[in-house]
Amino acid sequence: MKYAPSAETSYAILAVIVDNKEFAQYDMPKAVGKDYRTVIRHLHDLERLELVKFRTEAAMKGGKDRKIYSLTHKGLLFLLKTFLAIADSAQEVEKGLDVFAENHQELLPLVFGKWQFYAEHGVKDLIVQ
Repeated sequence: MKYAPSAETSYAILAVIVDNKEFAQYDMPKAVGKDYRTVIRHLHDLERLELVKFRTEAAMKGGKDRKIYSLTHKGLLFLLKTFLAIADSAQEVEKGLDVFAENHQELLPLVFGKWQFYAEHGVKDLIVQ
């Protein structure tokens, strides 16, 4: 059976990763309110599109290794573009960019790595605009 892709589910998964820097596959269904198979299908699609990547973490008590997902550069840029297109106000943009900067500074170090410096010197407002 062919499943219709749901952009909402994919965005929900990406939002969880943005808000948490990285997130375990096992915990994702509860976080996005979807069943495990749906989440796995979307994660595979997001991997194929190179928007997310994963690393494995050894399981405790000899269980199955855990997959921990994070954004790629491409995923971060995609989300930034999408976020800026749908944001309602400059305050919402600033708040969202603060979350991106806090959790993903290693992906855009010349911008997000210096975010606190920009805020302290009044340059952050220019970047937001």
